Amino acid sequence: REIRFMNTKGVAGWSYANKAGAIVHDAYKDERFNKNVDIRTGFRTKSILCMPLRTVSGKVIGVSQLLNKLDGKFSEDDLELLEAMTKQAAIAIQSHVALEQMEEARKKELEFMDLVSEISSELELTSLLSKIIATITTMLEAERSSLFINDEKTNELYTMVGEGLSQELRFPNHMGIAGHVFTTGETVNIPHAYADLRFNPGVDKTTGFFTRSMLCAPVTNKDGKIIGVSQVLNKQGGGFTDEDVSRLTAFTSQISIGIENASLFDNIQNLMNYNESMLTSMSNGVITIDGEGHIEKCNPAG
Repeated sequence: REIRFMNTKGVAGWSYANKAGAIVHDAYKDERFNKNVDIRTGFRTKSILCMPLRTVSGKVIGVSQLLNKLDGKFSEDDLELLEAMTKQAAIAIQSHVALEQMEEARKKELEFMDLVSEISSELELTSLLSKIIATITTMLEAERSSLFINDEKTNELYTMVGEGLSQELRFPNHMGIAGHVFTTGETVNIPHAYADLRFNPGVDKTTGFFTRSMLCAPVTNKDGKIIGVSQVLNKQGGGFTDEDVSRLTAFTSQISIGIENASLFDNIQNLMNYNESMLTSMSNGVITIDGEGHIEKCNPAG
């Protein structure tokens, strides 16, 4: 099973912190020795040989530790041999970690493109916004997300859908962190929301939510115009990272086209519904025909 302890504890911690090898002939007489590991494992440590794992650049990435020499005591020759072995081990470990990181980055990139492709095909605005905020929340391991769109007629930021929202939320597009991001175009990463003077606690009062950390990024269209703000709240396990900032920025740059297309489609649908309502309510008969003289539509009075 996995064993973890602070990298300053025990002989291994001393070796890591001091970047030096260590020979201990009687573990229980050495003040650096961490007895807790023996207690947890049921093992009895007698002697110890430790050597830090150094990369080519000299960075210490771990410690190699040998316990209880079978024949005699650990010697300086043993320490030199362990040092030679740890140099090769450090290179191998570093290469393996780099390979794992590349594979993880490639996997995330493929997942990212799949998400963008799936979301961009959605034309119904409310459904699109719901998918976007659900994706952002999951992608950044947060508690909640919102996507605010700018209303150019009223100069307000609004959201029709949001996790934890029961109704549309609107506020002036210069107010709060979201307003700051909208007016400046800056991406803002705030570890403690209530300690920031720009934070608008009114939204928390409206929703009953308590905001701890916040990540906000502008949503910009293909012409560079800011059309909204994406807001992510309460990173699980701590604050938002630089990687979170990069992922949110990349995601919002991809989804802006889908938002504009869905907004246009929504406007057309609203106009068609309005025209249909007007035709239905008219007392006079109205008939529409196509270019060949065929009847396309007729209201009830017709």
